[in-house]
Amino acid sequence: MANTHELLAAKQERDHQPPAWQQFEANHGHGGAPGAMSDSAAEKAKELHNAEIRLEGNQGHISSQDRRNQGKRDAR
Repeated sequence: MANTHELLAAKQERDHQPPAWQQFEANHGHGGAPGAMSDSAAEKAKELHNAEIRLEGNQGHISSQDRRNQGKRDAR
């Protein structure tokens, strides 16, 4: 039982420590905001998103482009 308590205490101590890869990155200067993207990648994604927002909308619906073919099917 004492061994179990020792193992549990060691596990809890290990869980409170940051992962090894974060320890190494912390020593290399500013790593950017926390998250999956670097600052430059986040800025590029924001620019692309804003460019997509400024695009003109599709003219009409996809269903309106198929009216001719629908008429052919209906005439059969």
